[in-house]
Amino acid sequence: MTEQLLENKSNSRRGTSIKRRQSQARKAFDPKDPIQLQKLTKEFGEHRAVDELTLSIKQNEVIALLGHNGAGKTTAIYMLTGMLMPTRGDAIINGFSIKHDTDKVRSSIGLCQQHDVLFEKISVQDHLRLARRIRKNCGGGEDEDTEIDEILRITMMTEHRKKLVKALSGGMKRKLSLGMALIGSTQTIILDEPSSGLDVESR
Repeated sequence: MTEQLLENKSNSRRGTSIKRRQSQARKAFDPKDPIQLQKLTKEFGEHRAVDELTLSIKQNEVIALLGHNGAGKTTAIYMLTGMLMPTRGDAIINGFSIKHDTDKVRSSIGLCQQHDVLFEKISVQDHLRLARRIRKNCGGGEDEDTEIDEILRITMMTEHRKKLVKALSGGMKRKLSLGMALIGSTQTIILDEPSSGLDVESR
């Protein structure tokens, strides 16, 4: 009887502790946060790659996803950008649902993928021009050249602006991919191993 009573008390305290932590987590989740992940889950058959990922990211905050190969980091990124639809759960990016407002989510984010997605016979500056026009869904505009110049300066690619992608080194291609994620007044930047192949100074 005594042992059972002690066990019941222990379970009660444990249950109270869990409920307290869940309550604290709910209070910390601000609906005004620009990025909100709500039990984001992705399953491939019987394999669950992402399991109820829940977190919120505040304005001007940087979050890093760490884990071994196959942990689900890239899968989570693909869901946040609408490249994969979640099996369950949702994510709100800048006020838009990745499940119901995918196009609006995509127009507000910049993605630097793990592997460069570039065209061999197009120049550096034309890649930036293309990325900007797709994101803004518009033509050139008076400020286009100014923004391209700024992105080239930030990524230290100004002197390579007219080079074709096939003439770039691996590190330069990474810089260009980063520049394409930054251009177009993006509100949210998602980077998948952006420093891979870069020298120390560029990092």
